[in-house]
Amino acid sequence: MKRILPNHTIVVIGLVAVALLIRIVYIHELSDNPFFNYPVVDSATYDDMAVRIAAGEAPSDEPFFQPPLYPFFLGLLYSIFGREFFAVRFAQMILGVLNVVLCYEIARRIFTPRIAIVSGLIFALYGTNLFFEGELLAPVLIIFLNQCIVLCFLAYMRKRTWGWAFATGLFTGLSSITMAVILPFAAVLMIYAWMRRNRDATMASQRQFLWHGIAFMAGIILCILPVTLYNASQGDAALISTNAGINMFIGTGDDYDRKVAIRPGFEWQALGNLPIRAGYRKPTEQSKYFIYRSLDLILDDPLGYGLLLVKKLFLYLHGDEILRNQEIYPFRGYSPLLSLLIWKHVIAFPYGFFAPLGLLGLILMIRNRTRRAYPLILFIISHVAALLPFFIAARYRMNVLPFIIICAIYAAYELYLTVRDRKYKDVISYGVVLCAFLIISNWRVGAMSDVYNADAYYNLGVGHMKEESPDAIDLYRQAIELDPDYPEANSNLGAMLDQRGNHEEAIQCFSKVLDAYPDDIETNINYGNSLFNTGDIQGARRQFMKVLDLDPDNNLALNNLRIVESRLSSISRDTLQEKQPGNEIFPFASPRSEAIRLINLSSVLLSEEKYAEAAEMLRSAIRYDDSFPQAYNNLGIALAESGDEEGAIQAFSRALELDPSNASAKSNLKRMNEKH
Repeated sequence: MKRILPNHTIVVIGLVAVALLIRIVYIHELSDNPFFNYPVVDSATYDDMAVRIAAGEAPSDEPFFQPPLYPFFLGLLYSIFGREFFAVRFAQMILGVLNVVLCYEIARRIFTPRIAIVSGLIFALYGTNLFFEGELLAPVLIIFLNQCIVLCFLAYMRKRTWGWAFATGLFTGLSSITMAVILPFAAVLMIYAWMRRNRDATMASQRQFLWHGIAFMAGIILCILPVTLYNASQGDAALISTNAGINMFIGTGDDYDRKVAIRPGFEWQALGNLPIRAGYRKPTEQSKYFIYRSLDLILDDPLGYGLLLVKKLFLYLHGDEILRNQEIYPFRGYSPLLSLLIWKHVIAFPYGFFAPLGLLGLILMIRNRTRRAYPLILFIISHVAALLPFFIAARYRMNVLPFIIICAIYAAYELYLTVRDRKYKDVISYGVVLCAFLIISNWRVGAMSDVYNADAYYNLGVGHMKEESPDAIDLYRQAIELDPDYPEANSNLGAMLDQRGNHEEAIQCFSKVLDAYPDDIETNINYGNSLFNTGDIQGARRQFMKVLDLDPDNNLALNNLRIVESRLSSISRDTLQEKQPGNEIFPFASPRSEAIRLINLSSVLLSEEKYAEAAEMLRSAIRYDDSFPQAYNNLGIALAESGDEEGAIQAFSRALELDPSNASAKSNLKRMNEKH
């Protein structure tokens, strides 16, 4: 007789089958989406790092800005499947299937099998979870690690062994190097375990708890230490990453809505430059700068900050899927399955339904003193509290999603028991609380957008631009049609138009960017290139001189200026040679940038063997600014070739005084001394 599978095994097989079938359908629908082969924003960053990791290279040339485990996970998938997005996305969905089983296991060990089965089914069919499993983003990995933490801790509380303590710490450490907000929960776990230790509190039990605590911390340190050491090898020993400060600053102040809407690009760069302008160079110093700025804002207006925390708590509970990388709702247009699982019609489903129900379940667990559920309760509360100082997005709410679902199903089951037992007073009170939560969670949820926003078209254009596809131009035009002043889209469109010979329209695009960001280096250089290509050589020169005022060591501007000067020298040599300090031919040039211009022009004259003219021009450059070793080195070359060996030796010597490591000046001086 064949052995009949136990009910538990049948349930697990059924959950895996349902979850897998749903994901097979979704991955095929998703493959028709225009973003399928073009990672954007954070996904693009992770993709770049993963490509380097799969190739055996260092993931970055500086300390980690974001926690690094997900890029390494993605790099592992790339090393197995190559950069094949269908295979990689589906591999993440397989991990999502495992997450469904883990959700079922947690609910089964805390509550009844019925609650566990329904929790697993809901999680398998949860639309937002399905969406993020298909994106090159970290939630699927974070959910897996967080559920492993809870399962290991539940096992530890039953068996009290150092092995389970170490495993709990290990998964906590892994989760922290995927998203560091888990770390406060580590302290909560230790306090909770201490409070629940053996009642007799003998010396032996205290020693045992101490060793278990050491094992727990060892697991965490084992994961974090390599990351810290890598950061130290890059010149700055950040514990995990350096993004905490800027994220806290974004989430603080009465301009929260404006800052949280900042997109990567010009405005983000301007924000990131604040600590640099204040003199902070190391990433950890820059992160601390933002933390101190945030604390100043909090101390200046504690009441306003308290109200902001209430607002962010409301956003955490709100049913709308708040965008971060890009909007979720337009993806429904490419997936009939997703359109069934995510929608907004009075209720913002699914979060606007399950979050209020989960909050009710949380309250009922505390009211009923369901001790087995305390780790779940502590995880949700500590995780939400750790996230509130930063900012809220649908992606970051995913970290606690399986636990919210378990709480929601528990609440539904308690409501069923209350109705069955005819406890009408409790039914009414539970119903009133649930209705209040539903109203709050679905207050002004708004309509679903069925078209992508300007950011989406811009990001898609970036992907096509990397492949040198002309489709990028149309995508940038669509972004600009939705947002005419979109600086990043105008900048990229201008660059592509200039490459294709449409210089006049490119100039219009760059002008829009410079209206908002007049000191942006790259746009000023591109604008100068377009002016040069239209024949406006003087305008191009003014533009490159402006760049050198902003960044005197900019090699691209220096090279472009050299080309411009060469062109002008062939057109009007006399005018350029007669330029003296005080003339107004270059009204936008500072003495320093004018010296740079003349040094570049002297290089042209030296290449043409016009040494006397070059020497005179270099003397003019030195009168403007005598701090450039290259000016003295070039002057020495011109004088040596003109027969003035004493003058050449003096010039080379002065160059070495300014820059003792100047190899060219050293060589030239040695040669002149030997000859002399």
